Amino acid sequence: LKCEEPETIVAFVKKHVRGKLNVSAKVDGISCRLKYSGGKLVESATRGDGNYGEDLSEKIGYVKGIARNIPYDNEVDIRGELVILKSDFEDLSGFANPRNACAGIMNRKKTSKEWNVDDIGHVTFVPYTVLELEYTKAQQIELLEKWGFENVAWHQSFDMSCFKKDENLISAMFEYATQDLPYEIDGVVISDDEYRNEDKYRPDAQAAVKTNQLVAETTLIDVVFEGPSKNGVFVPVAVLEPVEIGGSMIARATCHNLDFIDEKGLTYGCGVKIIKSG
Repeated sequence: LKCEEPETIVAFVKKHVRGKLNVSAKVDGISCRLKYSGGKLVESATRGDGNYGEDLSEKIGYVKGIARNIPYDNEVDIRGELVILKSDFEDLSGFANPRNACAGIMNRKKTSKEWNVDDIGHVTFVPYTVLELEYTKAQQIELLEKWGFENVAWHQSFDMSCFKKDENLISAMFEYATQDLPYEIDGVVISDDEYRNEDKYRPDAQAAVKTNQLVAETTLIDVVFEGPSKNGVFVPVAVLEPVEIGGSMIARATCHNLDFIDEKGLTYGCGVKIIKSG
């Protein structure tokens, strides 16, 4: 769920936060899930669609910040983000920003001449959730640090009684989201501090608050259909007058489905506002 307006943020908190409110960094990287069994790392993959992701077993051994062994014998999954830390980005060239660098490096195929372990060595794993163990957010972060993970995602839990007025809640979130962290973030994630169905692709009691969206205005030139997907679906894609956002030239954007096109009143040559996220 995305909450981008003050009234929707307040409504979400009132509906879902039963005890403490947890505010954590929305780390701007590539979602990754690690599986441990018998204390050893046995699987690693991108989050993908929540069910299937890209296998990272050939690359994960070169990524920084990952505990290779943990003192826990049962199976457990750890969710986090693959990022290029700000300090490591200074050593790279040819990329517009840390997120583009991370995506470019991790998406390279082993057959590509650009594939090399030195570049992958600039990538760091930043965990934020321990699945299966129904611990509070604070307990999960404490456990990750105890298990030897580096650069655990920033978070803080608050007693809701400290927010006397709704505006205090909003201002606090944005204050915490603008901290000088070692990795790039694109907002915060708000949730109840208690563990609630976090193994879902989009947990019910979590919401993203975007604080620094990259927005630009351009012109719609055409709409084409791409596909079929593995589910046999064709998706309408907007062909745009190229425009720069966050160091990248954007010339295409998803239109999701025909209802979206109708609701937005999209026509050839109309002006559109596009947002780059994820």
